[in-house]
Amino acid sequence: MYDHVQDIVNNIISEQLEEGHLLAERFFRICQEFRGFDAPNFDIDENTALLNDLLEFEKNICSLEFLYMFYGYIARMYLQTGNAENSIIYGQDAVELNERVKDTEGVRAANNVLGDCAFANDSALVGVEFFEKAQPRSLPQIEHYKKLPNHNAHHINKLLKRKKRPSTFKYFESPETQKLEESIRLMMVAQGCTRATSKRYCDNLPS
Repeated sequence: MYDHVQDIVNNIISEQLEEGHLLAERFFRICQEFRGFDAPNFDIDENTALLNDLLEFEKNICSLEFLYMFYGYIARMYLQTGNAENSIIYGQDAVELNERVKDTEGVRAANNVLGDCAFANDSALVGVEFFEKAQPRSLPQIEHYKKLPNHNAHHINKLLKRKKRPSTFKYFESPETQKLEESIRLMMVAQGCTRATSKRYCDNLPS
């Protein structure tokens, strides 16, 4: 019986892993092709479609550790669809989650998003702070960035100081809350039941 249940769990995770891989491929292709909002080939609809798919993935993924990486993807897509506030929210939490597991590449990527968000919103000196964390040895670029427009820094700093979190971030409060949420999601997918039904069942499982 246990082997059968484990097979179901493994199949669900495998399918979602493949979905995540396909989303990541789309993400990197779009980012590699991005040449600015005014570039002739910039397609806001394509960016928005990917953002929506990433947010749907965030809501349904049964292995929450995916979000360590996908928070950064979501932050980047919010930036490329013109939503600085949500880009910052996800970018900051991508930094925090990756710092917890000492993923230096994840931290660097998240700081790059936050820096790019500041630069794109005329907050050059704020952007430089994040760029220095992500690329500390890029001194010529840092000096160049310091000369970019900075008249919106007060607004971006206000956004950075807000305590708003993605709705899924609460599941990372402890290993127990993460495990419970993963169990709820797995039950929903495996049994096709509602969240309320799955939660009632999981809440009654022995700890």
